[in-house]
Amino acid sequence: MQQSTSGDVGSVGTVVASLARKPPNPTMGVYTESYHGSKEWTASSGGVPLRNWSGIDHSAPKSSASPWKNRPLSQAARSKIYRYLINPLEPKFEEGLNINHFRKDVNKHLVTYGLDTIAYLPDPSNNNKVANVVIDYPLFVGNLINSLKLAKDTQAKYDEMDNFNFGAATAFLTKSLEDKFSRRLDLHVEPEDSFATTWLRLMKLITSVGPRHYDRLKERVRTCNPTKYEHENITLMAEDIGISIGELESANQYEPALTQSMLSSINNTCSDKGLFSFELMSVLKRVSSEVLVCNHMSKFDANEHMATKDLDPDTILKELQQV
Repeated sequence: MQQSTSGDVGSVGTVVASLARKPPNPTMGVYTESYHGSKEWTASSGGVPLRNWSGIDHSAPKSSASPWKNRPLSQAARSKIYRYLINPLEPKFEEGLNINHFRKDVNKHLVTYGLDTIAYLPDPSNNNKVANVVIDYPLFVGNLINSLKLAKDTQAKYDEMDNFNFGAATAFLTKSLEDKFSRRLDLHVEPEDSFATTWLRLMKLITSVGPRHYDRLKERVRTCNPTKYEHENITLMAEDIGISIGELESANQYEPALTQSMLSSINNTCSDKGLFSFELMSVLKRVSSEVLVCNHMSKFDANEHMATKDLDPDTILKELQQV
């Protein structure tokens, strides 16, 4: 009996020791124990991956810490946080809304909840880098077949934590779409598709309008003319031209030079040469100066730069209505 009891104690001790032992790290994180001997193992999720998907690129800028980035080893604990990770954006995205605002909100959610790593793919334009499909989707949508292959090859390297994250990110994305639009997307994706694949197919749906359509919208913005509206009503003009601007922004087709041309056209055609004209010329000078700064930036970065200076078209049109 004593030998049997001793054996039982030894077995229990072995089990306890194995539970306390640090588990294998996920590819994109490191498990740490909440305190020594607690047997509560948690890995921090999120960050920019290395191109070969062998780990996190520690040379990349780090985002702020968030408790929502923690991935506990316990499946029960993961299930509890899952419902927060998939909490959708409000209002839901539908066709006609600003895609730049939408993708910034999506990216913010991914970063805050440690889901951003699975949004990266090898950069098709640079063999040494990765790119974020949410922020840099134009890099991928132009050659969708090649991009979907990159997404599939990358997904094949996912481990358990990556699969958990892409499942949560994809659920969050589809829940953030208006129902009719979500059903359209369902026709183009499979349940096992990664977040990157789902996002790129979504972007293809949104940006599938031909270039001639956008050329016509750009010309409308460039030749904006207040005399076409009753009593040169600036509010009516702003509401009308704002629709074209919003559509161009949604398709990543807007650029600051259009704002400069729009203001020049308004200045040349408007009959009010008093305070309105003075204010208009002041804004035009500021825009012209910053457009020069944007010459070597991507469209997205250029528009972001103008927004930081309160020279984005939406802000400018609101200011003009108040003069």
